[in-house]
Amino acid sequence: MSTTTVTVGTGTLGSFTQITASGTYDVVVQGFSGTLFTTGSLDTTILTITESGFLFTDDVSGGATELFNPTTLNSVLSVLDLGYAPGASTEPGDGTLILGNNLANDTFNPPLNFGGPGNDLVFGSSLTPAILSQISNFAPTDTIDLQGISGATSAVWTQNPGTTGGTLSLDSATNVDLTDITLATGTFTSSLFSITSDGSGGTDITVACYHSGTRIATPSGETNVESLAIGDLVLTADGTAQPVKWLGRRSYSERFAAGKTHLLPIRFAPFSLGNGRPRRTLRVSPAHAMLIDGVLIPAAALVNGVSIVQETADTRIDYIHVELARHSVIFAEGAASETYVDDNNRAMFHNLADYESRYGVTRPEPAAYITTRIESGPVLHAIRTRLAALAGIAPPPADHGPLHGWLECIETETSETVSPDSRTAPQSWVVGWAAAPDHPGVPVCFELLHHGRVIHRGLATIHRPDVEDAGHGSGRCGFRIPVPPGARLADLTFRRIADHAILPSLAIPHTANLRAA
Repeated sequence: MSTTTVTVGTGTLGSFTQITASGTYDVVVQGFSGTLFTTGSLDTTILTITESGFLFTDDVSGGATELFNPTTLNSVLSVLDLGYAPGASTEPGDGTLILGNNLANDTFNPPLNFGGPGNDLVFGSSLTPAILSQISNFAPTDTIDLQGISGATSAVWTQNPGTTGGTLSLDSATNVDLTDITLATGTFTSSLFSITSDGSGGTDITVACYHSGTRIATPSGETNVESLAIGDLVLTADGTAQPVKWLGRRSYSERFAAGKTHLLPIRFAPFSLGNGRPRRTLRVSPAHAMLIDGVLIPAAALVNGVSIVQETADTRIDYIHVELARHSVIFAEGAASETYVDDNNRAMFHNLADYESRYGVTRPEPAAYITTRIESGPVLHAIRTRLAALAGIAPPPADHGPLHGWLECIETETSETVSPDSRTAPQSWVVGWAAAPDHPGVPVCFELLHHGRVIHRGLATIHRPDVEDAGHGSGRCGFRIPVPPGARLADLTFRRIADHAILPSLAIPHTANLRAA
């Protein structure tokens, strides 16, 4: 195995040594305080640490993955900073640190600090969390992966009396304590933790976050959804307070959720539903229904591209579903929103074992909705028109007229614009324009389908000088939409949401020489 030697701690106070290439490294610590910094799309391995110095800090962030697997730490006091960057005003996060099995034989237990969003800490299959002397700042969007722990179905949190931090115990379905993790910071409850399989026989731990901070109305005031526990009372639309029966949890990495419109959150801007609701930005899953004018409407059916939009997968997605004894309507950020109803879909929850341990395996039955649920028709059209007007959109009348434009081409990053170290496929976009000549100035609200499945909803508003020169109004009718890797023009369908009118397609794949921004 070829290794590279790097030296840390020889510069002035505050200086650091940055790794710029993937590979295996031997670290030599000199001086009083040495910092190693790894960032970007790199895969590195730390194999040995030798010293004449005292303190070694290892910073991993910005998409980098490091296997920290020295055979010994010798006498070096090591500090692991996951998500940190030397000198940064804010921690960038997005680091992956794998603690290798060689650490099982070491007696110098380093502390670890989380910083910034989206970090992954992985313990090798022979390690327990006790290999670290301290874990600090674990937070929503971070993940702890215990490769050597399987069969965990629940988490029990014991808060330190009168201060932050505590102990998280992972239990099996038969209440066997599998392992304990001590967190030095944070104030949690057991219900906040999501315990799922890591897909390789281990266990992933996350702090559940319904886009952390979403507030649910309770008799004692609004409470963050992540702070709810089974048995807590929530206010319902019929004026009563009902206890929480269960909290279903599911989580998806940004890479897994990318392009999957059935997973990506729908974001409601403040006041987008009228009457001052919601009071703050509200994010829900696409199928989650809002109560409007006495009917339930899935959030995805309300998207208008301005005040109600579907987000992209920029960060980890964590959903918490509140279940009561029966299907009800509660208030999230002041907006009337449904509770979970078992529509033969309970298996989607990553904590299903917790439900079955409490209530047993339930037999599928038809869902009993509290009121009518609609996804199309004149009532939905009237509601969408009213919400569009609130957002400043002037939708065309029921006679939408012809749809002009083209699905023109696929643009794909070339090898000149993709980093050779990138672990992801080159990004592609579909490009075109769409206009309704009978309604000039009104952008077309559309959805894009890939092999018949909706992958994007939005408005055609990009300025196209060539289209303007051709006499199509202001030319602000273009679109450029990310598409799945390998997508062909012939696989895509662009249709107007209002009447499902289909935009013609040139169906001629094209690769553009894109410049990196």
